[in-house]
Amino acid sequence: MKISVIVPIYNCENYLGECLDSVLGQTYRDWECICVDDGSTDRSGDIADEYARRDDRFRVVHKPNGGEGSARNSGLDIFTGDWVYFLDSDDILNNRALEVCAEGINNNPDVDISCIGIANYIDGASPSWESDKPITWMTHDISTYIDPTNYGLYVWCAAYRAELVKNKRFTDLKVGADRVFVLDVLMNSKNVVRSNYIGYGYRTREGSIVNTPMTKEKFLADLRHRMFCLELFKSSGKQFAKSIIRNFAKDIMEYTGDCFFRMTKIEQEESLNEWCDALRACSKSRLWNVAISYRMKICGTIRSRGVLWCLCCLPYWLKAHGVNRKFAIQK
Repeated sequence: MKISVIVPIYNCENYLGECLDSVLGQTYRDWECICVDDGSTDRSGDIADEYARRDDRFRVVHKPNGGEGSARNSGLDIFTGDWVYFLDSDDILNNRALEVCAEGINNNPDVDISCIGIANYIDGASPSWESDKPITWMTHDISTYIDPTNYGLYVWCAAYRAELVKNKRFTDLKVGADRVFVLDVLMNSKNVVRSNYIGYGYRTREGSIVNTPMTKEKFLADLRHRMFCLELFKSSGKQFAKSIIRNFAKDIMEYTGDCFFRMTKIEQEESLNEWCDALRACSKSRLWNVAISYRMKICGTIRSRGVLWCLCCLPYWLKAHGVNRKFAIQK
């Protein structure tokens, strides 16, 4: 069983060697690593070529800059494995990551996705792998599995069956293209197996998109990707647990509300109409119950920042600060 590891690369010369070394150090040996140099202007492309000269399991594609999704798509165009794993060029794998993914697959032949745990760490530090813990697995039915905060799982913590992803591609959305991809894959999956093994080291770097201040462009890009995901939910035809749908609706209102009120007042005014139009469009979906639909309709129709803060941002703030009130909506 061959696993294809796809690594999108752009100007990451300070991290790429550690990333590719973590692939070389895998206890599982039946892999290929497709390094896609997305128009890097530093030595990243040369570093990838060096690894390909050292080990023929590395393959390198050089292409003009098109973004992370475009780079991953180039990998999807040429992979030859039975399973696909995505690895970001500034992150690393624990040495048994691919082995544990493969064990989950071998122990559960009907699964479509095999997941491992994540260790978040700050640049300059090292991940806490917790390698001494006994490894366990748990299977999940997709209809009861999706978490609205990440739509099921992160794109880079799982191995995907090749048949599932070979005809899928990442969109050109500026924010959330990975979540849209994962949700699209999930909608066509049946079962997921998840291990407690901490196998993926996610590096947090200063200046990364998740750590930059909220702006109008970032807010609207995030809103648009959530609306894209909503369309996938609506078109899937799957019968999801009511809690999943309810929580997804609250995420659309409450998380976007928190983001909206972290912008400047000028940017809020410039984004208000699109946010309200999105909420009003959401209110027409048959996925939600009457109470949620009505709440969305009020927010989208009145277009008052005060009303929006009370109905969207306040519940999120209460939960974030651990306030237990009857009017604090619980996920």
